[in-house]
Amino acid sequence: MSEDLPGFWRFLWLFFMQPITLHRQLRSLGVDPDESLWRILRRRRTEQEDWWVLRSAQMSLIFAPATSVAFLAILAATGVHVSWQLVAIGVAFGVAGGVAGGVALGVAFGVAVGVAGGVALGVASGMAFGVALGVAGGVAYGVAAGVARGVALGVAFGVAFGVALGVAFGVAGGVTFGVAGGVTFGVAAGVAFVAGFFRVPVFLFESIWELAARLRSAAFGRRSLHWAPVLYHELCYLPIPLLRGHIMAEAGADPGLTRRVLEACSIVPGQRRTGRRVEAELRAREITRMAAANDFQGIQELRGIWLPGIQGADAVLLGFSEAARYLTAAQAVFNPHHRLRHLKSFAEQANALDNQLRSHRDVFTQPFEEPLRALREVAQEMRTTAEKDAEGLILNPFRAGDPLSDSEGPELFRGREVAVRDIEDILSDTRRSASLQLLAPRRAGKTSLLKMLPRLLPDTVCVFFDIQAHPIASAGAFWSKLAEQARLQAKRDRRVDLPPLPDGPPMEAAAVWLDHLDQLPGGRRVLITIDEFERLEDLFPGNRQEFLQLMGLFRATIQHRRGVRLLVSGAAPFDELDGVWDDHFISARQIKLPFLDRATSVGLLSEPSPEFPSEAIPVIVAEEVYRQTGGQPFLLQVFGSLLVTRLNDDRRTSATIDDVQAVSPRAIEWAESYFRDAFRSAPPPAHEALARLIRGQSLSDLQPLARRWLAQRYLLTPDDRLAVPLFGTWIEHHALV
Repeated sequence: MSEDLPGFWRFLWLFFMQPITLHRQLRSLGVDPDESLWRILRRRRTEQEDWWVLRSAQMSLIFAPATSVAFLAILAATGVHVSWQLVAIGVAFGVAGGVAGGVALGVAFGVAVGVAGGVALGVASGMAFGVALGVAGGVAYGVAAGVARGVALGVAFGVAFGVALGVAFGVAGGVTFGVAGGVTFGVAAGVAFVAGFFRVPVFLFESIWELAARLRSAAFGRRSLHWAPVLYHELCYLPIPLLRGHIMAEAGADPGLTRRVLEACSIVPGQRRTGRRVEAELRAREITRMAAANDFQGIQELRGIWLPGIQGADAVLLGFSEAARYLTAAQAVFNPHHRLRHLKSFAEQANALDNQLRSHRDVFTQPFEEPLRALREVAQEMRTTAEKDAEGLILNPFRAGDPLSDSEGPELFRGREVAVRDIEDILSDTRRSASLQLLAPRRAGKTSLLKMLPRLLPDTVCVFFDIQAHPIASAGAFWSKLAEQARLQAKRDRRVDLPPLPDGPPMEAAAVWLDHLDQLPGGRRVLITIDEFERLEDLFPGNRQEFLQLMGLFRATIQHRRGVRLLVSGAAPFDELDGVWDDHFISARQIKLPFLDRATSVGLLSEPSPEFPSEAIPVIVAEEVYRQTGGQPFLLQVFGSLLVTRLNDDRRTSATIDDVQAVSPRAIEWAESYFRDAFRSAPPPAHEALARLIRGQSLSDLQPLARRWLAQRYLLTPDDRLAVPLFGTWIEHHALV
């Protein structure tokens, strides 16, 4: 570790030119610059702390005389006669007394008030202030590192006494102050102070240096961004000319170096505005480039060289992400009517973003007007193409196979009002503990309901976590992925910054994280939904203890946290699973999603959206589809989509019952995986019951277990008939061959 300690000259450079970097380096080496020297000297010190004490003492002994001489040289330059012999004697005695008194008083005061700062560095800062009226090096470092607070008071008192004594001896050797001399002295001292504090001589040199670097880059095509003064000086209080254009000119050639420069700008007081402006311009330029390349997915995820991702995004970037989401959806669909609907949503979001930019127009938002204009131009081209493709075609609003969401077919989300009301009632009742189990067969709309919750529960942060979509193999991985998704979705849907998962053992870290969620400002509620929860136990093969710890944390959340609610979604009720679910999901409210009833099914098929022609799927045709599907949501969407496609292919405007029979084989093909999964998951008695049903045999002696299993999946009507005749057709031609 000793080889990492800066040498004397390197330390001297960092002390005066890069104090913030020095502060960070000290902490990385295990040295706390904010700790008082008294505490360091009283305990066993590390090699790094000994080095820190030595360097601090060197600063005290070397720079106090140097700053004294510099100050008196300024007096001499104004015409004041200085007796250098008396100055030498006075400063010697003054510094000695000042150091001694400053150390004693500084340590006492620093320890008394618990103020951070090494005494040696306090002495250096105090002498610098007392001798040279706050020479910028020590004072700025004291401010940046926080090391001169408290101690500087004692040191300044002692050093001020010593310096006053020395200056008095020097000036009194034959000088009589008059009004003119006093004015001259005051002006000179003021100019010297301002010039020293703002480091004007250094700034002038840096401006010339930056000009040379920029000319080298522009005239000879030689990269020179590594010459940027901001990389070497952290106490520049005035903006350096040409720096912004220099960064922009070379950003594409060396992104790594550009990031270093931007990070340095964020530190240096005079360059912060320049850095923020360059960062905004680079981000806007990147979005414009991605828009030209039709990389809408990248804009949606804010993924790029200069884009920070969803978590690091501000309101403007999140607006671009939301707008790009609709363009991504429009780009992905083949149906021109669906594309037009997404483009309409994009136009609304683009208008909102435009208003946002206009209301906060400044140098940081103005660059984003260009990428917004580029996105609108691309969207207009897509709209023109989609309108041409849609001519003479019936709008196909049905979405077979894809879950519905706030942006994907919300008008098709019907018949779930009771379930949403029950969820809202449980969330709003903070007086009692409760959890929720959303129970429905596969392809019955569970995922659609979960994805619609952010729209249906606007005052709740809804976190959707699909076990199948996030492969994990440990409790730590589960909580890490869940926290990541929670932060992303909260930022995207609610513009809320959720806390990250803290470091530490998985369960302890998760408990702390859940406590933080439970105490969000404004009493905001959080609903964590876990889809396909039955697969959770399979993620911990051979590690039952870890799974039980996870379930224990779920139970504690249900019992003791009122701001956080858990909802698990699946096809199997708890009593068909391991007893651990009933034991840990106490007070679980079961919310069922049955198939859609006749009225809802017919309305969905005949009037799926306001733009849909009323004669396209007549009521009599919709009733026939309902008879074959039993109101199964997925199958309704399949039939609706196939019927509209058939009408468009034939250039007809109205479907018939014959069309339903014609598309039935294709509907079975679309539903193959759904039928196969439902059949294979059935217990043997249920298999036998299904076989008897398609043969028209009675089920009067059906075992209670089989009857219950079929009823839970809504496959059996109250009068013992197969609820989904199309499923029976599949079984007859595939499963029983």
